[in-house]
Amino acid sequence: SGKVYYVLLEYRTGQKIDDTALIRVEQLYPLHIKELERLLKKYTMAETIIWCQEEPQNMGAWSYMVLVLREIAPQSHLYYAGRPPVASPAVGSLSRHIKQQQTLVETAFTI
Repeated sequence: SGKVYYVLLEYRTGQKIDDTALIRVEQLYPLHIKELERLLKKYTMAETIIWCQEEPQNMGAWSYMVLVLREIAPQSHLYYAGRPPVASPAVGSLSRHIKQQQTLVETAFTI
């Protein structure tokens, strides 16, 4: 969700990755579960779903979405790609933020 989608899209395009679909979740509350189910059904061959977010793991939508995704895609392996859990939503250093951003994007495409 959010602007990380565009970072992922740019990475996928730049690396010429053609075996990965990106789905952007715009609205989390209320979540349009039927629409998400419809989108996921397009990718019946997909065995893995990776939730990628900019926020730390203990913030953002991951804790909510992992429950939803387990229910609507029980056959899929679910993974998280993002920042590690922390007490503050900001890392406090631009260089550290950029490094973490690069790591989470690379993780999203290599799990």
